[in-house]
Amino acid sequence: MRRNNMTNTQKAIKTTAIVICAALLAAIIIWGMCWGITSGKSYFKHKGWTPINYCAERWDISLPDNAKIEYSISTQRGFHNEGEIYTVCQVEKLSDSFKDTLTADTDGKYLASFYTILEKTIASAKSLSKEINVDTLNVPNDKCIWYKKVKDNDTLLLAFDSAKNMLYIIEDIM
Repeated sequence: MRRNNMTNTQKAIKTTAIVICAALLAAIIIWGMCWGITSGKSYFKHKGWTPINYCAERWDISLPDNAKIEYSISTQRGFHNEGEIYTVCQVEKLSDSFKDTLTADTDGKYLASFYTILEKTIASAKSLSKEINVDTLNVPNDKCIWYKKVKDNDTLLLAFDSAKNMLYIIEDIM
């Protein structure tokens, strides 16, 4: 039988090394978890993503590649980014396949839903100390063609004004 002839100093060094390794491992795990929680948006921003990309990803839809964002108002808050997002884009041309997904608003239901969400957006933005000049907001009219998608309790409304070549995107995320 062989006896372990480690000195007290060697035992202390071994114990210290194990404690340091465990602490480093715990720090790496905690850092990784924190980075994973906070990096989602910065990861996409790093890729050059815009509110259009976020919208397309969130709603699993194809939006026009040539959309130039005029402005975007986001009141997202909370752990799951609840809130409203209003994005207005200039679009040179819509593909026929995208136009086929849009429909006319013959009874005004889309426009009414749009303004309901827009009012929430403005109220939320003001409560978050963001100043919005309501008079300068570009809003759709009743001649737009529309698309609506509801997923869980969330609502997406798209409006396209062919006279102005403007695409209006409003999201209400619960």
